[in-house]
Amino acid sequence: MGVPEYLAIRGRLDRAGRFTPRHCTSTTYVRAWPRGTSAAELERLGAGPDQVVVETVSDDGEVLQREVAEVQAESVCEPGGSRTFRVRAYVGLHARASEVRVRRDDRVLWESWIPGPPTVEVRLDRLPRRGGVRSTRSAVLALAYSPPADEALASVTVVYRWGEHEFRTVHVGPPQSTVEIPADGLAGGSGCRFLVTYSSGVRGCSAATEPFDWEPTPPQVTLVRPVPGERVVAGVPMLLEGFAEDLQHPGSPLAPHRLVWMIDDDVVATGPMASVDSLASGHHDVTLVYRGEPEAEASVPVWVRKPDAPTADQWPDWDPVEAR
Repeated sequence: MGVPEYLAIRGRLDRAGRFTPRHCTSTTYVRAWPRGTSAAELERLGAGPDQVVVETVSDDGEVLQREVAEVQAESVCEPGGSRTFRVRAYVGLHARASEVRVRRDDRVLWESWIPGPPTVEVRLDRLPRRGGVRSTRSAVLALAYSPPADEALASVTVVYRWGEHEFRTVHVGPPQSTVEIPADGLAGGSGCRFLVTYSSGVRGCSAATEPFDWEPTPPQVTLVRPVPGERVVAGVPMLLEGFAEDLQHPGSPLAPHRLVWMIDDDVVATGPMASVDSLASGHHDVTLVYRGEPEAEASVPVWVRKPDAPTADQWPDWDPVEAR
């Protein structure tokens, strides 16, 4: 007995009842089955009273499987108060199924013939690189795929994986023989690979590159304030603001106490935000250091000038009661 295959039907529904398919494919693994939206919930959303149904049909018109689709309102800003809804459903691909359609009551909103299983192969033509010329740092993937069943709906999705539970989507677009993935911002590790999913318009398939090792990406430190070349008045507090990102583990927070502020060679504060008000006039280097494994830092120059008038900390003491 073969592995069950499910058609993943996705699209957009407008208030006039028009359905536009988007990123339809098929899969052998469904992580979470969509919850069919009831008629009462559709009324509350303003999407009409009739449920949206996805079904597969045989050559002789027999409905082989039917599933109620999940409908969710989309947050869009368009003139005239127009509103659209996201539609999603999985339906089992029966061996006798020849057509899939989206229906509301007795109205067929969209239908398509079900093609044979597509194929895709991927080869890593060029490894990603750090440093050097930007045009040669990108990874280059060579793809070979079967002709799309529907060119308007066919798509390629590339997922980059650099750890057991570390992955992210790095490319979504129409099928093409070469896909270039910018290396900037890609994490590193052992056993890295690119996973490619090809949809011919209705059905999908996947392939992966051979694993490769790539040096891990150090944390990235960003200084928000002060800005480079900022001019500060001596005696006036200067705000320090910055943060660090760990591209190797983007979902893991970085400990704030590992962020250390330095003015020239002196530690003045810790944490993502601080202030300092004792700078002498002249040139200074403000540095934010992330003290982790490995360390990273960012630095900007500032110029502190003498005040043209006495600052508040130089004003003479004044008692408003005694001054009466």
